[in-house]
Amino acid sequence: MAICIDEALDEIGLTALSVLCINELSLYRRKILVEEGYCLELLRRAILQQSDQAWVVVQECFSETICYWVRSHSSRDTVLLLDTEENYVAQTIARFWYAMRERPITFTSLSAALSYLRATLNGILIDTVRLYHRCQNVPLAEMDVAGEPFIEDTLDGESIW
Repeated sequence: MAICIDEALDEIGLTALSVLCINELSLYRRKILVEEGYCLELLRRAILQQSDQAWVVVQECFSETICYWVRSHSSRDTVLLLDTEENYVAQTIARFWYAMRERPITFTSLSAALSYLRATLNGILIDTVRLYHRCQNVPLAEMDVAGEPFIEDTLDGESIW
C-alpha cells in the first residue's frame, strides 16, 4: 500500500501539491492529526530532486508558518524594526536550501522538518539581534566640557620652548 501512496504523491503536480501542503500545515498548526505526506513530498522534491520550482513552492507554503514564528519570537520587537517578515522568510528558506544542498536530509515527519526550519530561523534572528546590539555598544570618544573630543596632553608646553 505504501508503494501506491508514494507513486500517487509523485504524480501530483506542484500546484496541487502546494494547495495540499498549505492545507496540511494549517491542520498541523491547529494540532489536528494529519498524514503529513504532502509537505514531505514537496520537501523531497526540493531537496532530493533539487527542483528550483519546488523550492519556490516551499517558500510559498511555509512562509505563513515562518511569519508566525517571527511574530512569536522573544525578540520580535527588535527584529521587526530591523527587517521585514518577508525578508526573514526569504533568508530562512535560503539558509535551509544551502544546508540541504551541502548535506541533504530526508525528513520522515513534518514535525522534524518544521523543527529544522524553526532552528534555521532562530539562528537568523539571533544573528540579527547580536549584530544590532553590537552596533549599539560602540563606545564614543570622551568629550570635554566644550563638546570636543578630550585628548590628554602629556607634553609640558614650557619644556618644548
